[in-house]
Amino acid sequence: MGEGIIIINSRKECISDAFFVLGSQYYAVARHSAEEFVSPLAGTLYHHAIEMLLKGALSRQMSITELRDLGHNLVNLWRAYKSEYPQSNLAQHDLVIEKINRFEKIRYPDSIVNDGMRVGIKIGGQGPALVNQIPGNAPKYEVNTERIDNVIRAIFESSNTRSDIYLGQIPEVYRKLFPETLLLESKMTTDTE
Repeated sequence: MGEGIIIINSRKECISDAFFVLGSQYYAVARHSAEEFVSPLAGTLYHHAIEMLLKGALSRQMSITELRDLGHNLVNLWRAYKSEYPQSNLAQHDLVIEKINRFEKIRYPDSIVNDGMRVGIKIGGQGPALVNQIPGNAPKYEVNTERIDNVIRAIFESSNTRSDIYLGQIPEVYRKLFPETLLLESKMTTDTE
């Protein structure tokens, strides 16, 4: 009888893995919702996806209590993330994080009822989202799938997490909407680089 290899993961590894699984699933459904122009849900789902992925990486150094204390604010989570994974190219995503963080405000409908909202979804490409052309003074909420895809890629790469493992498990109906580069083995950095 052959010898089997038993891998015992630490609790921290299991928690990190669970966050990455949830974040990947939120991302898949968010991407699909954006393609179907389901708003504001697409933005809210992207918010959850980024939050889970950031917490997945941060959970390697922080406790669940510390992560709960950081809450749902993506700007605070992003700041903590950049502190733990200091790479110069992450700052280029600050504005995207700020825009997606705004969706937290409409998690409960009282803000929508009181202030209204204008939501725009831009599928790929650069330039302003259609929301900038909607008249009125209601708060603007913007989703740009290409820029968010870049944030997702940056989180996987900078945290040395293989996106193909997590995103490759997503059903094809969602996976076909991902940029091809997200499904390839993530670029992994090593200590020798």
